[in-house]
Amino acid sequence: MRPFLTAFGVIGVAFAYFEEAAACGCLKYPDTVEKYFAQSDVVFRGRVVSTRWVIARDQDKFELVKSAEFEIQTGEGLKGIPLREGGKQNRFVHVRYWDKDEAACGTPFHLGVRYQVFAEEREGNFYTNFCMGTVLDESPPPWSWKKFEAAAGKE
Repeated sequence: MRPFLTAFGVIGVAFAYFEEAAACGCLKYPDTVEKYFAQSDVVFRGRVVSTRWVIARDQDKFELVKSAEFEIQTGEGLKGIPLREGGKQNRFVHVRYWDKDEAACGTPFHLGVRYQVFAEEREGNFYTNFCMGTVLDESPPPWSWKKFEAAAGKE
């Protein structure tokens, strides 16, 4: 009887993990680049130059998330990029994210890879997840950079 209960317990834990991992759904997010652009606080194209773990506050709790530092070139920041002294666009942008797989709404970023990023601002930090529209820079239409620029009115 004991092996049966142990096996049942392992299956139950595995099912609970699968159910949590499969819980990500993007139903509340837009279906076009233009709508993603309108709902985002920051939109840019950049290359990941570093990642690190940080402690983030979410309402009344704290959690461990990753922060990616993106290097962006002039003209690659389409919306919300903070300006430095003299009115020039910052060269680096930090975005926090959950380093999980896509089924858990994570957006794993990889060093040296270029992305087109949609993010929201919360408590002075930028955050993104799988459902917010962030894609690899070389993504095919409708997620091409030209669509991003058109949404920003820079055709």
